[in-house]
Amino acid sequence: MAQEKIACPFCGGLGSVGSICEYCGSVIQLSTPMLEKGFPKTEKKTISGEQYAEKISKYQTVGEYHGKLAIVSIGQRFGLIDRNGDLRVGLEYDNIVSTIRIEGLFAICRKGKWALLNDDCKFLIDFQFDDIRDIGYEEIGRAVYNPKGLIKVKLKGKWGIINSNGVEILPCIYDERGIIPLFCKDKTLQYDKYIEVAKDGKYGVFDVSGREIYPCIHFFIRTCGNGERYITFTKMDGESFVSGLYDMNTYQEVLPRIYSFVSDFLPNVIVSKEGKNGVYNIESKTEILPCVYDKVIMESNWIKAGIKLGNGENWGLFKLTGEEIAPCRYDRIESKGTGKFDLYYGMEDIGVNHFFTIKMDGDRIVEKGSPKIFNGWSVFWSVLCLLGAIFFISSFGFFSNKFVLALILCLLAVPAGCIWKALVIRRYKI
Repeated sequence: MAQEKIACPFCGGLGSVGSICEYCGSVIQLSTPMLEKGFPKTEKKTISGEQYAEKISKYQTVGEYHGKLAIVSIGQRFGLIDRNGDLRVGLEYDNIVSTIRIEGLFAICRKGKWALLNDDCKFLIDFQFDDIRDIGYEEIGRAVYNPKGLIKVKLKGKWGIINSNGVEILPCIYDERGIIPLFCKDKTLQYDKYIEVAKDGKYGVFDVSGREIYPCIHFFIRTCGNGERYITFTKMDGESFVSGLYDMNTYQEVLPRIYSFVSDFLPNVIVSKEGKNGVYNIESKTEILPCVYDKVIMESNWIKAGIKLGNGENWGLFKLTGEEIAPCRYDRIESKGTGKFDLYYGMEDIGVNHFFTIKMDGDRIVEKGSPKIFNGWSVFWSVLCLLGAIFFISSFGFFSNKFVLALILCLLAVPAGCIWKALVIRRYKI
């Protein structure tokens, strides 16, 4: 005789007494109460699978259990049943939706208005909102850390926040897309400390208790660096945007709001003002490099800065303290890894690009190369120029023996050219 199947007391799946439930892995026992918690002890019950199936057979749809209850429907009417299959919330509502990220809460709709119900069948808020949604519902598929149980609610086209007890955190006066976490850690949205909100297109910051940190007067807010400490605020100053940097631990401004751009590097940040770039240290609150450079590139141990000159650029190297390593005189500076840099020079002065190499250990130069003084190009141009001088002088008849004159001048051309080039490239030495 086939063994009678009963419902698993933990998930509702059918199985034989004493067997392991294939759905949740629990042991199915005849005497096991259907609910481990929630109901008073006098209401603990067991029920056979056939009895449970008979109870739920009258419903057109039966959803998964969310906490103690599951959503059921007949036609367009919705209700809630417990794990015994008994109807706990009648089929009198237009829609019921379980909150995805908070266990045991249900949003219930009646005549276009939404209320919030827990799985003890207690209404936490009445039918007053136009919509109720999980916090972070826009980011389906992304992890959300929401220890306070925050829920978004909508009223008259604006959004606010309540907690899982139905207590208002933020009133419904904010833009829909403006309620987002300020920080994201390891790709997880963090709703544990601060919330960025938007009101009429302007942004501000609140903590998760509803306390205003910064008012909604900013055009743009973003985090700075990889931690959960610094944020950049951008607002309008006259006809231009200006940005500053704030410390969320101390709620103090660590970078004055006078720059048009602030980078993500910390503690040195690249800043822009009037189209020029510089570097500011937020720990010492000083400008490491003034905003006079056209380009600034920040690395772990050094800063590369460039100034436009005609059709080209002059590049230099600086320590993170702002101390100069190589002045802004080089056509380009290329990093070769392991602390080595090739410094290219000469295009502006001698029309030819050469380079020499320096090696750094941290921000110290341990191997210092030098520009080349003597090479084939210097000889070539020196000889060419002096040959021209020979024929020019000889045309006036100053020397009768042109061969001797040419020989003398050629012998002088090479050292003269090298001396001239040495004087020119002295400016490239470090």
